[in-house]
Amino acid sequence: WCPGWKRGVPPGAEEGPVLSVCAKYAGVLKQASDMCRWVGNDLNATRYQRLYERVSKAIQSVFWNEERGFFMENVVDSSYGSQLGNAYAILSGAAAPEQYESLRRVFLEGNLPSASYMGMFFVRMAWDRLGIYDYKKLFDPYREMLDYGLSTWAEDPVYWRSLCHGYSAHPLVDCVTILLGIKPVVPGAARVSIQPRFDLLESAGGALMTPHGAVSVSWRCDSKGIEKNAKVEIPDGVVAVFTDSSGCQRNLSAGRHEFNVP
Repeated sequence: WCPGWKRGVPPGAEEGPVLSVCAKYAGVLKQASDMCRWVGNDLNATRYQRLYERVSKAIQSVFWNEERGFFMENVVDSSYGSQLGNAYAILSGAAAPEQYESLRRVFLEGNLPSASYMGMFFVRMAWDRLGIYDYKKLFDPYREMLDYGLSTWAEDPVYWRSLCHGYSAHPLVDCVTILLGIKPVVPGAARVSIQPRFDLLESAGGALMTPHGAVSVSWRCDSKGIEKNAKVEIPDGVVAVFTDSSGCQRNLSAGRHEFNVP
């Protein structure tokens, strides 16, 4: 939830529908449709897809505020939006690509009520989709927690009611899926996409565990900071597409690969 939401309930929830719930519902419908199709249940895949399209269309009709350039959180206050609700709208696909530019502007202005530590997991993914991911800001609250002497992560940025919450550890997910850029493309991870964010760190390394073994990626800049020496290891049973900062792609089969990228 966001700071200021009483017991996690978005403002306006008693008067009508709220974006955070509707957009999350749309995202779950899309995921359910994809899962059904993957296992061959085309009947329910089509059923969920049609319902997803109806809900997404309703989100556009009810919540999008063209003048302000964001999705409203509720139907009673057209001036109120939230990071979390707009992140859900982006991630669910309810937000149209032509709305991304105004959503980028709104997020960068920083005037939307911020999400809790858990909610920032979804906000970060939305930022990544919008192309405005800020790796350094990701760790600001964690530096603050370390300054207070915590060795585990707080529940939220307001009450710190609990100081050991697993969902606040989502930067670990970001390190693998955004920084290293390793993401499964199909269920079971027989195909993966690798698109490292070389612009964020001079050197990094890590791995994503799959049923086939670890997909590992590392890089280090040269002394002039111009080229990066990248190393990738792909386990048997997995193929990968590696995309560098210039958009150039390489198809990688199982084995160890080493090359320089700009």
